Amino acid sequence: SSGINAEWPLRPGIFGKAFTKGFISMIDDDTGVILKTLYSLMKEHTGQAGKSRKVVKYLIRILIKVGVLLKNNAFSEAEMRLFTRFKTKYRTTALTFISFYEVK
Repeated sequence: SSGINAEWPLRPGIFGKAFTKGFISMIDDDTGVILKTLYSLMKEHTGQAGKSRKVVKYLIRILIKVGVLLKNNAFSEAEMRLFTRFKTKYRTTALTFISFYEVK
């Protein structure tokens, strides 16, 4: 489930309990898997769990900020087209990394 995949980077020292519960309910399964795999991949290649956790934490912050902007319709039509293109490229790249990581 998405809650299980999303809980691992959300330690009580990083975010509050209320935020953690709210975020876990918002995240979808794909994003949880992507974040978890990214963390594992970075940790394996750098050997630094702390640094890997920090990068994932920053990605989560960006996802939250973009999510709030989307929810409040803060993007113009041109920005939405650009965001949609970015989202497609991001998803393709992330899934490619996961595929290579799983094959290895």
